[in-house]
Amino acid sequence: MGLTFINALVFGVQGNTLRALGHDSPLNQFLAGAAAGAIQCVICCPMELAKTRLQLQDAGPARTYKGSLDCLAQIYGHEGLRGVNRGMVSTLLRETPSFGVYFLTYDALTRALGCEPGDRLLVPKLLLA
Repeated sequence: MGLTFINALVFGVQGNTLRALGHDSPLNQFLAGAAAGAIQCVICCPMELAKTRLQLQDAGPARTYKGSLDCLAQIYGHEGLRGVNRGMVSTLLRETPSFGVYFLTYDALTRALGCEPGDRLLVPKLLLA
């Protein structure tokens, strides 16, 4: 469920940032992707923290957390907002450039493959890109 929201956020930020930059260029594709990667960290970082803590907890009735939301609520209760955002800098350092490269690569491949509307091979080309 979280990935649906993250993908909507990423593609929305990327598209709006690209429009705000004014023209489509490789640099702007990278910058728009990097902006999208940075913004999605606000959601991705706490989700990954909860996922990691859930995977590390003991199994059975001695479990500390009942699920992702319970985990985040307990972290917030014990450590506050700082605890929920633990690892944010590392996540930003990973996601910002990687999303920039992702969107730049996708754009370069779609251009190189000649992905044009009406092309009978459009879908396979887009999937390859």
